[in-house]
Amino acid sequence: MKLLTKTSIYYLIFSLLLFTAGGVIFYMQVKGNIDEDITEDLYLKKDKVLQYIKDSSKIPPRMISLDDEIIFTEQSVPVNEQLRDTILVNHLDEEEQRYIQLIFPAKLGDKYYSVTINKAMFESEDLIESVITSFAVTAVLLIISLFVFSRLISRSVMKPFYRSLRAMERFDINNNEPVRLSPAKTSEFKMLNDEISKMTSKILSDYRNLKEFTENASHEIQTPLAIIRSKLELMIQQENLSEEQMDLLQDIYESANRLSRLNQSLLLLSKIENRQFQEEERINLKILIENKLSQYEEIITYRNIIVEKHLSDSSHIKMNSQLADILISNIIGNAIKHNINHGNVNIELSNNSLVVSNSGTVSQIPTEKLFQRFQKANPSSDSAGLGLSIVKQIADNCNLMLQYKYFKNKHIISINF
Repeated sequence: MKLLTKTSIYYLIFSLLLFTAGGVIFYMQVKGNIDEDITEDLYLKKDKVLQYIKDSSKIPPRMISLDDEIIFTEQSVPVNEQLRDTILVNHLDEEEQRYIQLIFPAKLGDKYYSVTINKAMFESEDLIESVITSFAVTAVLLIISLFVFSRLISRSVMKPFYRSLRAMERFDINNNEPVRLSPAKTSEFKMLNDEISKMTSKILSDYRNLKEFTENASHEIQTPLAIIRSKLELMIQQENLSEEQMDLLQDIYESANRLSRLNQSLLLLSKIENRQFQEEERINLKILIENKLSQYEEIITYRNIIVEKHLSDSSHIKMNSQLADILISNIIGNAIKHNINHGNVNIELSNNSLVVSNSGTVSQIPTEKLFQRFQKANPSSDSAGLGLSIVKQIADNCNLMLQYKYFKNKHIISINF
């Protein structure tokens, strides 16, 4: 949900609550004032009736007006005075309506009377209804006006923020250019832009330094490794070495090779993470897979592995050719290297997916850690444990969906593109 929409909703909810509470208070206040006026009017009429009886020494005739009625009833004993709400039939339209009723005692000679004054409330209720309706309409119009006005104002005020946000979205660390922000007049947005500029400049500087360090370190490590390997090869070729010395040299040579492969794999991961493979082209996956299978032909034949393949001729993918080569090479290489003798490999390529499955024992590595770095089922293996990490990194950077599962004694890796 956008910030502007969220704040507008909050304003709307607050306004509704505020006007609802105000409407209830306003209604209670108006109703209370009207009831108070009616009560005063009833007691005023009571005083007039008693004064009339006192002055004329007779009971006035029954009175019926548009909104009230006075009734005299002879009683044997004085009645208690009471004021109450009641529902009576209006004599004008024969409909039940709300009345406020005042009952009080009156005496004429030796006779007692009960005087009842009924005050109709239809005029007061109509007045309250009109007032409340006017208030409700005004409140709705005011809320709508405030909502629209607040959105317009907020949109205008937030323009520098959205400009900065779009500039951040366009920012690409590989372009080696600082983010370009439009000037802002609001103090907070100006501070935000200053901090964004400082942050992106620092990111670019750190990225350049890290990139240079990675490349330099890899180059500097690779050079002495190449020298060590060449010297070891010369020493291994000497004829006066004992069997023990030959074993030691062989171990050192294999360790040097392993360190060289590890260095190259880590450098490759770093380049992939830094998105240094930007050039893309349309790649025929069928040709690429067949080329990789031909490279592993000797291992396949030596271990008697049966390869079944169902490759679509029209399956293409747009990505960096070097990354595509590494991706396919690692997936097929894993399926062959981690297979069993007389096992099988099945490759299914469609227009939007690649599924590679191979026979094998249950992996000792939990599925959730399979694509993490340096995860190896056999710690003594000469593998660096980075093959599937590289596959995962390539898939993430190229927006490919990578999945793994073990089903019916088969390791299955699928890629959707």
